[in-house]
Amino acid sequence: MKRNTLILSGISVLLLSLPLAAQQMPGSIFIHKDWQLVCDNTRTCSAAGNPAAEDELGISLVLTRKAGKNQNVTGDIQLARNEHLGLLKKLPARFALNMRVNGIDAGRLTIDQKKNLQADLSEQQVALLIKSLASDSQIEFVIGDLRWHISDQGAAAVFIKMDESQGRLGTRTALIKKGDKDEDTVLPALPIPVVYAASVNLPQAGDDKFIATSYKALHKELLSTLKADNYCADMQESSTGKTKFAVTRLSADKLLINTRCSAGAYNTSDAYWVVNEKPPFQPALITVAATEYKDGIISATQLGSSVGHCWFADQWTWDGKKFVHTAAFSSSMCSPGPGSDRVLATFVSEVRRAGR
Repeated sequence: MKRNTLILSGISVLLLSLPLAAQQMPGSIFIHKDWQLVCDNTRTCSAAGNPAAEDELGISLVLTRKAGKNQNVTGDIQLARNEHLGLLKKLPARFALNMRVNGIDAGRLTIDQKKNLQADLSEQQVALLIKSLASDSQIEFVIGDLRWHISDQGAAAVFIKMDESQGRLGTRTALIKKGDKDEDTVLPALPIPVVYAASVNLPQAGDDKFIATSYKALHKELLSTLKADNYCADMQESSTGKTKFAVTRLSADKLLINTRCSAGAYNTSDAYWVVNEKPPFQPALITVAATEYKDGIISATQLGSSVGHCWFADQWTWDGKKFVHTAAFSSSMCSPGPGSDRVLATFVSEVRRAGR
């Protein structure tokens, strides 16, 4: 299957069809053929290579560079746990893979099955891969008769986009399109947001009756927050009855309201709002794609395919007044080929407990 070039902003890749962006922005995804670029909100970017669709063994190769001057590229590989093939069960708990580039041995990597099947690349191996992947190349990791392949299709375009995202095009440290410019033009790293998480209050007397006594006005206000791009089908009342809501105490005067929005073949989604305890409720919609709430954290995890080859996730953290977006990450790109255990972030933050 031919893979097209695609740029996605944020984590809503499953829910929204977004236009191609003219310029790569922090917190975005760019996909071309078998490679993808994922940049987070600090401008750290990771170029991830995958096997071709016809390959059977799952592996990912990731080359990462932080934003700013004097930043080297680091790299690692990660094998997918192909339990259904039984291949890894036949191998020792620790085993060595031979890295080969265009048929030439490029060193060994040690894989530990008790950890995450991940191995770091040396500086020399990273440099060799960048140079080789700028044009047609064959990348494989070998043990005995087993061969994990990384496709070269799309790598050059992703490297160029990575340099563009960090302002490195035409500089001496660009991955491909090098020039005479020094690194003064390189974009600086952006700070990691710090969020102070607050504890949630215990339920109060009467919380269990809140929906029954406030339903009509509450439903009307909640419905007013839903637009075309955050539709929630189950918010529409029908002859079968009223919308079913759940309520959770957040603070002395704030409640968390949720209801099911959809239930598909392999995904479900709930809508969550923060409301005042007393009218006017002034609901603040957090998301219509949530899958879990626990201890002040709302999570939204959605599969991109029925077999779970790819998925997308967000998290929001309660800071005592509102839910703040604190994480967005995803697996490797959706494809008809082998899956991957790789997790790549488009939004990162530092979550601290209030008072610490």
